[in-house]
Amino acid sequence: MKNTMYWFGVNKRYAAQGDVGIEIEVEGNNLPVMRKFWRNEEDGSLRGESREYVLQRPMSLEEAKMALDHLDASYIEHGTVVHDSVRAGVHVHVNVQALNITQLYNYMTLYLILEEILVK
Repeated sequence: MKNTMYWFGVNKRYAAQGDVGIEIEVEGNNLPVMRKFWRNEEDGSLRGESREYVLQRPMSLEEAKMALDHLDASYIEHGTVVHDSVRAGVHVHVNVQALNITQLYNYMTLYLILEEILVK
């Protein structure tokens, strides 16, 4: 759109801020309760000792890296053991509001080409 005040018809003033949102579903032992960067949520699809860590808000890539580093350090501090489980997973939400339609389609196409590699 030529009017730079809007992204896909949404006024920028009301658009979500931040580059990414992350949700990490995990089963394991000695899972820490996170207070910095993360919300701790229960997920009924998980079994045993489990937790879903959700970023408290969408963050810049740099902030998200700090949040992931903090989670990693907490795992080490608590002696966390993560169990490999088909019920657990990671969801990354990418803010694409600033992309034009061509960029969005290119992004989606690139993801579809690389999806198998990214998931592995």
